[in-house]
Amino acid sequence: NDLVFASRLSGSGFPTLTGHTLTATGDVTASSAIPDPFGGASASALFTGAGSRLSTGISEDFLPGTLYTIRGWAYVDSLSVTTGIVFIGTIGSGADRTQIVVLTDGSINFYSQGASQVFSATSAAGVITTGNWFFFEAVRDGIEAFLFVNGTQVAYSLASGTETTGSNLHLGYGTTSGTDRGLTGRLFDVQFSRRAEHREAYSVPTALLPFDGDKVAWIYDSVTA
Repeated sequence: NDLVFASRLSGSGFPTLTGHTLTATGDVTASSAIPDPFGGASASALFTGAGSRLSTGISEDFLPGTLYTIRGWAYVDSLSVTTGIVFIGTIGSGADRTQIVVLTDGSINFYSQGASQVFSATSAAGVITTGNWFFFEAVRDGIEAFLFVNGTQVAYSLASGTETTGSNLHLGYGTTSGTDRGLTGRLFDVQFSRRAEHREAYSVPTALLPFDGDKVAWIYDSVTA
């Protein structure tokens, strides 16, 4: 049940892609104002807070299930409010959601809720700081949920049940306490795969994540098309 699609930034902006359509809401731009995670000039997707996001629209490809990994690079400009990184579900709904958010104390949370909470894996405070790239990886492997930052496991939770989220995937968005939580910052080289990429510490990528045919699904990267 692996799925494959690719999307890339074009020279004129974000996004152009194959396989799925990413729709920009609010102010989302391709920006190279700061170096990419590898010190190069590749553009990243710049989000400007509440109301800005990238969305795939409805697709059963994004029903999470019990075996998947969501990973990529993020850059947070501010921790003044909770910041959404990735959200699967329905905009404005606190039920039926799977998400990755950064909280105001610098902790990062990987959370899923169906009719009730499925799992919640939250790191210690201060794991995330502003003004620098970090590599996040959220893994669901059956009854276990893992959360990694820069290759180190920062949170873990046992899961009970299957996510029953809506099949809409949004980048740069989350929701807590009934409030939309947009990202003020950047995303780069984000990937969704139908497997558990890691269950223990690993070395962070030093280049773009590899595309290996039928094994992974690219959400986007920032290589000029």
